[in-house]
Amino acid sequence: MFRYEVVHWHETDDDEVVEVVARAIDVDGLFNDPVPVARERVVLRGCPREFADLAGDFALEVCVDDEAQWWDLTDLVVHGTVPNAELVDVVASAAVRLDDAGSAFGPAPRHLLFRDDEQLGEFLGADGLPRPWHGHEWPPITLIGVEHPERVRPMRQCSHLYTFGDRLHALDRHGRVMAKVPIALDTASVTPSALGDGLFDVVLDQPPTREPPRRRDRPAPSARAVWDLWREGVPAERNLWAPFDDDGREAWGDLTYLARKRFESDEVGGRYEVDGRYVTDWRSLHLALNEALVGPGGYYGREINALQDCLHGGWGVKPGFTLVWKDAQVAGDAIPGYLRQVVELMRERGITLRLEEKA
Repeated sequence: MFRYEVVHWHETDDDEVVEVVARAIDVDGLFNDPVPVARERVVLRGCPREFADLAGDFALEVCVDDEAQWWDLTDLVVHGTVPNAELVDVVASAAVRLDDAGSAFGPAPRHLLFRDDEQLGEFLGADGLPRPWHGHEWPPITLIGVEHPERVRPMRQCSHLYTFGDRLHALDRHGRVMAKVPIALDTASVTPSALGDGLFDVVLDQPPTREPPRRRDRPAPSARAVWDLWREGVPAERNLWAPFDDDGREAWGDLTYLARKRFESDEVGGRYEVDGRYVTDWRSLHLALNEALVGPGGYYGREINALQDCLHGGWGVKPGFTLVWKDAQVAGDAIPGYLRQVVELMRERGITLRLEEKA
């Protein structure tokens, strides 16, 4: 009946302590993007003349040495240009949102503009950037069908606890915690629930967060269908993640991490096959590789650094095996550089790797 738990948690020297304070039948507003930011004037100084024709979505990098801020300029529209020596100043409007929060403060920062990871050019400056970021706003979360709503309140801060907080745990049909989401227990309203006597709907306001959306505080909208599939239990078939978009595949990888197993011993040797038909980005590469090595729903890293850690052992399979990568040309066409890094890493670790293209 209850698919969610509201919990207080804190860490000790040895473990994490979790207290379930309330349960809910469902949740609304959890699978969401941040509240859209307002459009604003954007002035790019000292640009190449071809910037006068910009239109669409872009990424702006402001960097000083190795420190950088990345800003998303969504739906940028150019209103006009002003001559600036041999260059032009571009006057435009866009929705401006922080994407990656390096400092990028200091003398003479560089300004670079990108579209779809392709660098379009360098320019002299952007009015008002870099700047501090005041946070992303998130819509409220509603707990639906809650028992004991009076218990839904923030964990009391204790001086001896250094790491603690409040979370929402999602349960599969077996009662296993399959996902954990940090939330604020700031109750805005409590009303009787239509789901039954003694149950209530609790609206929780959520404060702004300073983290960029790429380090999501909430599951993306497309993650809902992923969670629904996993509620039946850890998947038993390969490639069920293939129909999902990038956010859905990210959510799938997150669920494999929480469901990960630690093995008392590792298999050494043997032959494994990667089904490469759906490896169109780096996330899907790891999902397909994980399924090849430790089965559907298994975890063997979500990115190359985690893969490197898993290759040390303790995750079910140790180097010394043979890996046959079917339809390798799919990844070779979509992510050639990333595929090359993974192949080099695995061969360096003593894995016999054979890339096969579709006949």
